[in-house]
Amino acid sequence: MKTPRLSAIAFCASLILFCSCSEKKSEVVSIDLKNCVAPAEMFEPDFEIIPLETTEESLIGEIGKVILHDSCFFVEDRTQKAILIFDWKGKYLNKISRLGRGPGEYVNILDFDVYDGFVYVFSGSGYVLRYDTSGKFIDQMEVDDAYCSMLVAGRDSILLFANNISNSKLNYRLLDWKTGGVLDEWDKFEVRGIGVGKWFPMCRTDNGILLSKLYDYNLYLYNQSGYNKIVEVDFPGLDKIPETPENYFEKTNVIGDKGLYVVTHFGQTMSYKGKLYLYYNCFEYCYVDGIKASKFMQYLSEIDATTKEQRTAAIDGYTKREDFPFLGCGVEALQDGKLVTSIPCNTILNYKPDCVTRYPQLANIKEDDNLVFIVHHLK
Repeated sequence: MKTPRLSAIAFCASLILFCSCSEKKSEVVSIDLKNCVAPAEMFEPDFEIIPLETTEESLIGEIGKVILHDSCFFVEDRTQKAILIFDWKGKYLNKISRLGRGPGEYVNILDFDVYDGFVYVFSGSGYVLRYDTSGKFIDQMEVDDAYCSMLVAGRDSILLFANNISNSKLNYRLLDWKTGGVLDEWDKFEVRGIGVGKWFPMCRTDNGILLSKLYDYNLYLYNQSGYNKIVEVDFPGLDKIPETPENYFEKTNVIGDKGLYVVTHFGQTMSYKGKLYLYYNCFEYCYVDGIKASKFMQYLSEIDATTKEQRTAAIDGYTKREDFPFLGCGVEALQDGKLVTSIPCNTILNYKPDCVTRYPQLANIKEDDNLVFIVHHLK
């Protein structure tokens, strides 16, 4: 790990929202995926169903990312390369759509963030552009394009993350918004044979930035104390990702009937009321009647930051509890104690027991309407 170069004074000026945090010794937290708790232990029984308004301007093709900010949903639509804004009731408010190569325009959306009332768009053209919520272009910063995720670390700094692109660069780089200069950088790449798609390994907390890495089951906290491991997660019986695709496929061919769990990374990390939350995907490979099959699972693990006690709920949609429908239909956001999934209206209408009867406020939606958000609340 590269020694942080940013002074405490400069860091506090850059990350004004973070309070001090003493260095913590990492502890191993054991997570057994075969002994999951019921969703009732982690989620409130009540949930909110929010149909998004359907207009010509607000139609969504494919969700790339959802952010909750100031009681609004900011939704990236990969199809039209735009960010749509809805209020908490699902009413369409506005759209940031500046596709192009001119001033204040972007050619793609690699990632985006919302901070202090502004929307930051990380463009494939090598820029981070800043807009207000009306869509007005404010300013921009030029960056190295070899990154996949972005987080606004403070009013004057941007944190960029890259996964498997180049061995000559580092995973994390903190840049000054005004000058584009490097404030700090750390974690040289560990080149691996298997890459991943879009994911979001960073989140802001009261104590700093919570981080996770690809092929790594540890949690790190970055603040004025530096970059420190705070939790090391152990999955009993879990096979780690092998070094190359060749070894990976060879290994899956000889697993017999025991199955193989594969977790590549934590898709999202968050902190809420003194607890850490990890959302991640898991592939379970097994043989059924001599034929290899696979099952895609989703999990949410809760770790107490003080005691390191943990509990894990499977949110893969296989739960039979009627009090928690729609879990595992695609987690889009996990922020501020709220877990948000998005579901097509036809899934809602055809859900058994019939949601139109159970939730009469949905009686006027149609199968070809916009998406619906389901918001579950963490306890």
